[in-house]
Amino acid sequence: MPTIAKIVIAVAVVVILLRWFLLRSRPRLHRYLFEQGLLPNLALSKSDAVLGALLSPTGHSPAGDSFLVNVWLEAGKDLPSSKHLPAAGLTYAMEVLHSPRTAVYVIHLPVPERPLESYFAAIVFDSVAFAVQEPAGVRYFTLERSVGGLAMIGESRFAASEELEHIDHDECSGTDKEAFLASLRTLVADNTKLDESPGEPASA
Repeated sequence: MPTIAKIVIAVAVVVILLRWFLLRSRPRLHRYLFEQGLLPNLALSKSDAVLGALLSPTGHSPAGDSFLVNVWLEAGKDLPSSKHLPAAGLTYAMEVLHSPRTAVYVIHLPVPERPLESYFAAIVFDSVAFAVQEPAGVRYFTLERSVGGLAMIGESRFAASEELEHIDHDECSGTDKEAFLASLRTLVADNTKLDESPGEPASA
């Protein structure tokens, strides 16, 4: 085979491999739209509705699971069917960070397969303020898979332009829920100091 033909074939193989690598290094769109788009948007802009949908005396309910699955389906509704992903494993549980007043809904996400896909999402809020219908100081975090198997803490919030922005925090010590909660405790203020004035918004 002529040398030029061999070079052309080699270049074509490299291009194919590079495209494959780039695709594998990006989060799948359905997940991204849910984890970094629709869910944080709802949690931050319609926090009372989201917190109410997940509310349960036991910290978890089938109705709350159904709410999350519906949001997942809504996030992917405009994608071609080939891009739809199952919501397998999508569930949640309420946990405590510093005191019962500083609560968090930890959302267990389907197992991430690519960088920037998340292991967990977290909706942190002031439970006392929410109970008395005051601003609950909601914050939204994710524990994201990164290149090299590391885990990073990300946060979504509204910028001054009222557009959703993403902030990278430090690496997390692990990819399990306990490691995620430990990192959140360093990032979120303790609302215990507000216990004497429950009508006050959370400072977190």
